[in-house]
Parts: sequence; structure tokens; C-alpha cells
Amino acid sequence: MTRIPRKSNWTILKFGGSSVSEAAHWQTIAHVVQQQKSTGFRPILVLSALKNVSNLLEALLHQSISGVHPIAIEHLKEMHQGLISHLKLPVDILLPQFKNLENICNEIHQSQQITPKNHAAVVSFGELFSTTIGLHFLNRQQISTDWVDARKILLSIQQADSWHHYTSAYCDFEYSPQLRSQLEQLNKVIITQGFIASDIDGNTVLLGREGSDTSAAYFGAKLNAAEVQIWTDVPGVFSANPKEISQAKQLPNLTYQQAHTMAQLGAKVLHPRALEPAMSNTIPIQVKCTHLPQNEGTRISVIDTTEVIDTTEAAKDSAQIIAITAEPQITWIRLPQTQKMDIDLLIEKVTAAGFDLILKSQKNKTCHLIFIYTNSDQAQLTDEALQQYLSIDNIKIKSALSLVSLINISNQGAWANKIVQFTQQFLPNGLLEALDFSSQGHLSLIVSNPNQLCQQLHFHLIENQLDNTFFGVNWKDLQN
Repeated sequence: MTRIPRKSNWTILKFGGSSVSEAAHWQTIAHVVQQQKSTGFRPILVLSALKNVSNLLEALLHQSISGVHPIAIEHLKEMHQGLISHLKLPVDILLPQFKNLENICNEIHQSQQITPKNHAAVVSFGELFSTTIGLHFLNRQQISTDWVDARKILLSIQQADSWHHYTSAYCDFEYSPQLRSQLEQLNKVIITQGFIASDIDGNTVLLGREGSDTSAAYFGAKLNAAEVQIWTDVPGVFSANPKEISQAKQLPNLTYQQAHTMAQLGAKVLHPRALEPAMSNTIPIQVKCTHLPQNEGTRISVIDTTEVIDTTEAAKDSAQIIAITAEPQITWIRLPQTQKMDIDLLIEKVTAAGFDLILKSQKNKTCHLIFIYTNSDQAQLTDEALQQYLSIDNIKIKSALSLVSLINISNQGAWANKIVQFTQQFLPNGLLEALDFSSQGHLSLIVSNPNQLCQQLHFHLIENQLDNTFFGVNWKDLQN
């Protein structure tokens, strides 16, 4: 194994779709880059596609089948030309890339099929467009910048099924002295793409929706960067989705495990795969907001927040909840443990049908598996069709459910049981199952109709807490 040296002076700056979509935000981006340079760091910018462009490119795949893709491509051109015009850049900088996109769409129309391979190729254009715009803008601001193709650096690992291979890829993130030396020789600010990589055959692959966070963490680990900054449209990680709960509180500090659990269970501000590469090299992640750049946001690191809590026996059983997350569309699969079935094989088969596993639990002699559906090219199988596909006796499948999870600062005591009893006051008939992961610091509730459950739990368990050690400012106060 390659010996990892002390932290380099590289910093990885990931800017999400909302950050790169507005001309005004590009002045903030340029300021952040200059600030990093002035303090002795070497920034690498990892950019997402413009806001909603990935969704439009996914729709373009289906429009290519029906032959109306030229109209959709013109709409995409107009979106990007609007930003190019506001930034006062040459109008023709994206024309070669749009020509390549048009050629691929013509091929899809002729073949009348969308393959995972051409899905990845089409959707990758969003990041190619945004980084080309970014390159020209920064150079125009007298910030000497080089464009680097992420697909030349991030190599994916072969996966069993074609959909996940091309659209939800994993990459090696071992420290690379060769890459570090290669990039240092450029002696410029580097701009590259989030979300995309390549496989061993040179085909474009994607890192899963919202995968630019993961790209940033991969680059950080491969360079042993000093820090990874995730710039988005909210100032950090909050105790709930701030766009739904205005009293959600900022979490100034989180451990890697807490952040990973929140992301895995439905918090959208950070991609769950971004945590492992950073944690492997103890690279801190700072989540910040492009339109509130002075706010420190959330720092994710090795800081153990359990050190500041009450460790008395009474406190161990208390519910010191720091966050509530929700995953609104899950599929719940139950299988008796007495059933002679290889669970890993079952998970592999369900995954091949377009699902991703987010939770696995053994309870009351039953294996509980929680999946979300991620294949945007095909309609989700009905529960009956999935049951026939799996062809397993005694298996129970139920979709269109919700998963509400509570993240506790402690991983000890009987706090989960108390939360379940408390929740039953609000959902006397709607709580289908409680999956107790209290030893890992969280509890997940399967519900059929969450209604105002998240708001009620947040009000009683977070807003009414006397201990504000773990919280920063309210989202509502930030809007005033």
C-alpha cells in the first residue's frame, strides 16, 4: 500500500448546481478561489451541472426515442447561453459539445433503445458544459485555470449489473503520488467535473445522482487534501430539511459517522458515498452556502460529539436527538430468517432490478430490507411483479412507504424504545415497524402516512430541548 504523506496544500472546492447556475454566484466562486490561493492553498474546483440540467438530460433520453430531441437540445442551449451571456463569455464555447450530444441522441433515436451506457454518456454533458463555462469565466477573471477531464483520473470498479455499472459507479480512492505530481506540474487552478468517471474500457460512467460530492471526496483522498469544501444552497447540515421545517437548526459539527447516517437515511445536503473517502484519510469536510459565504456552515471531522454529553446512567436512556431525516418512497421487503435463502443474493437480485439498499435489519426472526428505486429509465416493478421476479416463498413486499429516522448523539441506553412509545401517540395505527439501530446512534420508523410526523417529532425532541450544545442558528433566522 502506498504510504500516505502528511496533508498536502490542495483544497477541493465542490460547487453544486444551484451555485453554478447564477451569474452572481460566480463572483463568489472567484472570490473563494482567490482566498484559497492567498492563504497558500491550491484549489481544485469540482462542479456539478447547472440546476435541473441533469433532470433535463435524463428526459432528453426519452425525447430521443420519440424524435423530439432537437427541440429539447435547443432548450438546453438557451439555458446555458443565458448564463454565458450574463458572464460576458464567447457565445460559441459549448457548440462542439452540443454537437456531440446531438450525435448521441440521433443514435438513440435510430436504435430506439436507451442503454445504461448511452444514459451515462448523455447525462454527463451537464458537467462538461458547466466546467467549460467555469474555465472561460475564471480565466477572464485573470485566474489562470486548467480544465481537467475527471474521466482521465477516476476509474470505476466493475459492478454486477449494467445499470449500476454505468449510473451508480464506485471508484478507487487510494492516495496517488503520481496524480499529485501530475497536477502540481500544471501550476494553475484546476477545474474538473463532479459526478462522472470512466470504466476500464474508457466508457463514461456516473457516480449516482448528486454524485459530485463523491467526486470531490475521491479527489481529496487521492491527493490527501487539507480539506474538502461542499458549496451548496443551504449553509451546512441541519437538524431536518430546512425547506420543510423552518425551525430546523444548523449543526456546526458532525462526526463522519453521523453525517453518513443522515445522508444514507434521506438528508439530501450531502451524498452518503462522499464520507468514506474523506474518513479514510481524516480529511475534514466543510459544508457551506454560496449565497451566505460568511456563514461557517457544518464541519464534518473526527470530532467526537459524544464527549460533551451527560454520561450518567439516567442520561444514557434519554433521547438526545440531533436530527430527523425522511426518505419518502421506500420499498420494504421482509423475509423470515427460517427461510433458506442467501440474503446477499436476494439483495443482488433486487439491486439488479433498479433498487438501492439503504438499510438491513434482523428483528424478531425476520430480515428487514429497505430499498429505494433509482432507475430513471424504467418504471419501477409493482410489488406483485417484484415478488414474481424474486420467486421466493413467504417473502413480503410493500412499496410506497416512508422511512423517518432519528439520529441520536448517544449510541447507548434504551432511548429508542422511549421514542417508539412517544411516536405511537402521533401514529397509533400508522407505525408499521421500528428498526432499532440505537447501538449505531439511530432509529428508523417505517410509516404508511407520515403526515406531520417529522414536524411533530422535531418540535418535541429538538426544538424543545434545553441542551443547545450541538446546535447553531435556526433556518428561519437565517432568512430574516
